[in-house]
Amino acid sequence: MTVALSPDLVAQADSFLVDFDTRANPWEFFQRLRETAPVLRTSSGTWLISTYADCQSVLKDDRLSRREAALRTSALPAGDAADQYTTRLVCEDGANHRRLRRIVNLPFAPRNIARWTPRIMSVAEDVLARRRQPRSMDFLEEFSYPLPIRVLCELLGVPHEDHARMGVWMSVLLEHINETASEEFTKQKMDAMVGLSAYLRDLVAERRAGAPQDDLMSAMIATEAEGDRLSERELIGILAELLHAGFESTANMMADGLHCLLEHPEQQRLLAEQPQLAESAVEEMLRFATPVLHALPRVALEDITLPSGGTVAQGVLVLALVASAARDPEYVQRPDEFDITRQDNPHIGFGLGEHYCLGASLARGEAVSTFRLLAQEMLATMRIDGPIAWKDHHIVRGLEALPIAW
Repeated sequence: MTVALSPDLVAQADSFLVDFDTRANPWEFFQRLRETAPVLRTSSGTWLISTYADCQSVLKDDRLSRREAALRTSALPAGDAADQYTTRLVCEDGANHRRLRRIVNLPFAPRNIARWTPRIMSVAEDVLARRRQPRSMDFLEEFSYPLPIRVLCELLGVPHEDHARMGVWMSVLLEHINETASEEFTKQKMDAMVGLSAYLRDLVAERRAGAPQDDLMSAMIATEAEGDRLSERELIGILAELLHAGFESTANMMADGLHCLLEHPEQQRLLAEQPQLAESAVEEMLRFATPVLHALPRVALEDITLPSGGTVAQGVLVLALVASAARDPEYVQRPDEFDITRQDNPHIGFGLGEHYCLGASLARGEAVSTFRLLAQEMLATMRIDGPIAWKDHHIVRGLEALPIAW
């Protein structure tokens, strides 16, 4: 399929890759892409994929390599830190990726994560009780950032006295590193990666030497698949990846979801009156306010024709715009309507195929517990209580702050 592209659409696509204002409100741009150029090549050579069917195809096609994209896009200097990044589960393909997933899938299966729900709810209740001011707070700083790091530390068995140190490392690792990053920032990023890896290495050694404990780390160490086990490097890489992705993505999902609710008062009242709607509400938040604008990049290993008829060429970098797919009227009715009672909601906010998010069940559990708790406590009278701004980030559409009062 050949499409004559308007120069202003290509310019808008170029802006989307680098300008946070464009990424903060991308919905009109996404609609233009879906309707006129579902497969678009930007001036930099990156290809944007915008329809649900095409994004679904990209995410499931093993001819599109995460490994090649990770090697191409990592701005870390060669060495141990770069190796730690590019050998993570999310950066692997093919047989090695399938082997690692086969080993670690069981501890993260929904039925196994479900048994942690009481502990997640307990952490959420404690974090909410620690808010600094009565009846007001910055939801991001005082709740949605502390909660996932506390939950991850609790479930992995990180001692309580080390939670703050873990939070500092995660805060540094949240920041995007690219070719324009300063030498000082690059060193901070590498130091955080090395420090976190060293800490996890000691914790893994401690777990292996002692009696199994009731935590996810012990479960991952104990898991075998056809006689295969994780090496120390593989286990540390997966743990670091889980901490990194599980912290930022979950925090943004909860903050963006609450922002959605407060922007739609009728849906806010409905959830406050019916906390049992928390599960369907979270799924609708993931669709309507997808916190990740696009999946991690992939490189085409050969020419690939997509369902729309568009073709991506061998060797090009491909971005599946999952946030655009979530608003595609070909897949969902009333795509621009926020409806927490929506039942038919097969969004792809957690990805698809072999790289489906390992921590999806855990993130869902945290979000459902959070919104059930908020509905029971203060959601009915909650309101936005200050200016809203979106952060400048290469993948995430997330808030800088969410001041609320009730």
